[in-house]
Amino acid sequence: MVLPSTYFTTQPFENWTRNATEIMGTVDFDVDFTVPLPEMRAELDRLLAESELWDGRRGVVQVTDAVGGCARVRMLVSAPNSGALFDLRCAIREGMLDWLQRTQSALPRYRLGSADETLERRRRGTVTLIGKCSGAVGFGAVAMEHRWMFAFQAAASSAVT
Repeated sequence: MVLPSTYFTTQPFENWTRNATEIMGTVDFDVDFTVPLPEMRAELDRLLAESELWDGRRGVVQVTDAVGGCARVRMLVSAPNSGALFDLRCAIREGMLDWLQRTQSALPRYRLGSADETLERRRRGTVTLIGKCSGAVGFGAVAMEHRWMFAFQAAASSAVT
């Protein structure tokens, strides 16, 4: 059955698609391939257990994509209603950002050179360039790319001399 959109603005109707207010939502992060997934799952479980907003039905960490040097991790959580879900998603996002900052090996990074070169650079204490994965948009991302290029060129020119 097809109805014009004006029908819904001029006639009362009842939405039968849901029989309860409980809903689920997601929080997505782009992280490095080396992210410790069991620790990330444990952190999500800890955050959910501490939250009064979580209804206890769903709390899952899933890797939904792995492209371009990054893994996309999706956290699926549930709440009793849409207001609580929004607040829960914000709390989970903030908590996981805090965890990612403490666990710096999970931050996305670009790797230059072979694995042997990377290990040698780590032994020498060379700084690894860290940045956002493919989802970067806007002037900030362009500025970051220019800074990375400048840092890379500076490192390359100092290695030659």
